[in-house]
Amino acid sequence: MPSTPTDTATNTPVPPTATNTPTVTPTFTPTPIAGLIFADGFELGNLTAWSASTTDSGDLSVAPAAALVGTNGLRAVLDDNNSIYVT
Repeated sequence: MPSTPTDTATNTPVPPTATNTPTVTPTFTPTPIAGLIFADGFELGNLTAWSASTTDSGDLSVAPAAALVGTNGLRAVLDDNNSIYVT
């Protein structure tokens, strides 16, 4: 006997539609410890909060690129044997 196609409904599974769930991205925000070494944070943009400084013609300076927290940080260029320090 030959088979004959019929109009029979069949259940075809469909995968669920993916939803756009936002990804949580943690953000690290360091908290400075007050008075650890120097509490000013160089935010004045210069070394005037220190009682003295030896900068070797600018090898020790305050610069935005050196900031770990805040706007400015202490930048040190070590390119010779000359002393650079703040007290």
